[in-house]
Amino acid sequence: MHPTSIATADGITKVLAVIGGKWRINIIWCIGRKGSIRYNELKRQVTGISNTVLTRSLEDLASHQLIERIDYHESPPRVEYRLSVDGLSLFPLIEQLDCWGTATCAKNDANEQY
Repeated sequence: MHPTSIATADGITKVLAVIGGKWRINIIWCIGRKGSIRYNELKRQVTGISNTVLTRSLEDLASHQLIERIDYHESPPRVEYRLSVDGLSLFPLIEQLDCWGTATCAKNDANEQY
């Protein structure tokens, strides 16, 4: 059996195809921290994202079954987003990325000060 090389890490490649990019991990992070969230609140949380990019990202994450769109069929319309079962299983990994990033940046910032 041959060890898997970095070039053939298909799982990582597939995951990054879905959650890679500038905004998607932040979207998942915000939804996961809130439990469920409405569009405008999510837009306020993900600073700098355009309506078009947010809408497209939500549709894509839903099509990959990482989030669920809940339409309450009310007037005025009320829609919320929450993590799906797969999204919930991904969320702890994103939390670990946040912890790693915070610790690494703090360490690098401390090294640059001296």
